[in-house]
Amino acid sequence: MSSMQIKANALTLRCRKSEERIQFSPRLSFFHGEMAAGKSTIVEMINYCFGGKLVKTPAVSGEVVSVQLDLSIDNTELLIERSLDPRPPWTSRGNAEKSASYAHFL
Repeated sequence: MSSMQIKANALTLRCRKSEERIQFSPRLSFFHGEMAAGKSTIVEMINYCFGGKLVKTPAVSGEVVSVQLDLSIDNTELLIERSLDPRPPWTSRGNAEKSASYAHFL
């Protein structure tokens, strides 16, 4: 039995006034920086794309509109986008706590 290979290629933060893209290395990526620089937020955003809950810091809540994770699963390219807006336009009030999620095969 062969194992599935999942590789994160890039993370894109779509902000109110800009778009920030973090390109991951094909082999190994690591992040370093001062405290409160956003290192943990990168990991939180990846987890959020996979359906996890997001701890919204003031910076994230005030700026980030959506997050996109570009990844490869074996030989298939996939783009997952998740909105930080708790009420996308097509969501009913009874479902307001859910965020919009999209998955696109590239």
